[in-house]
Amino acid sequence: MPDELLERLRSFKNDAFPQYRSHFRLLVDDGQKPMTLFIGCSDSRLVPYLLTGAAPGELFLVRNVGAFVPPYDQSHGLHGTMAAIEFAVLNLKVEHIIIAIFVIGIVGLILEQSLILLAKKLTKESS
Repeated sequence: MPDELLERLRSFKNDAFPQYRSHFRLLVDDGQKPMTLFIGCSDSRLVPYLLTGAAPGELFLVRNVGAFVPPYDQSHGLHGTMAAIEFAVLNLKVEHIIIAIFVIGIVGLILEQSLILLAKKLTKESS
């Protein structure tokens, strides 16, 4: 782990954590009770808590490449995203599900290329 990251972890432990100790204690004692399941892309530039202004314990997070939610199937394969959704709905009793698709990363590149192709096509058709 890079030294800078370790230093930020130490800083959180020493400076920020003491301010929120009672809140974290409640989260440990009462268990997690988020009202919202947030499914988002695992892109490192996206931070769901910053985007939503949520506090620790308010969101149950599922992150994967492209924020994909696979279709339901009853096979016995490995379905991490579906297992997380099932856990959130059946056990945590979340009331809201947000699927956040951001137009950056690979999705942004695909959209950008599609728009360029569409623009070229429209330009050719109008000539």
